[in-house]
Amino acid sequence: MKAGETSSNIPGFAGYNSLLSESLPLTQVGALPLLPEVAHEWSTLLTIIMEANQLRKLAVGEDHPTVITFDMALYEKVVQLLDDRPDLKQMVVPRLGELHVVMAALRALGASMENSGIDDAWMEADVYGPATTRQILK
Repeated sequence: MKAGETSSNIPGFAGYNSLLSESLPLTQVGALPLLPEVAHEWSTLLTIIMEANQLRKLAVGEDHPTVITFDMALYEKVVQLLDDRPDLKQMVVPRLGELHVVMAALRALGASMENSGIDDAWMEADVYGPATTRQILK
């Protein structure tokens, strides 16, 4: 060892983390079979909820709710179904899909900017042309 050098057995951050953490088991992802039914019918929605609930019980047990993601049209119907079935309301958490959440947020943002004058500012500053400005704000 040269003068001024010290020997250290202290690992770096990645080494420290690997010493402390246990390896996680591999996760298997699979697709569930499609139901050959009309998605927006009440009986189909109830079947989906009940089947997802059974899968949840097998996977994680009774203590956790079933979280299911729906598109906007099905989400509205599922919320109505859960309002009519209080026994299911405690077991199921419906989620609106990300695409519809983003579309609603962008629609709200566009509505608030519609008459703000930003379109005129973009065109006067030669940032965007009239057609591009209309497309952005739609």
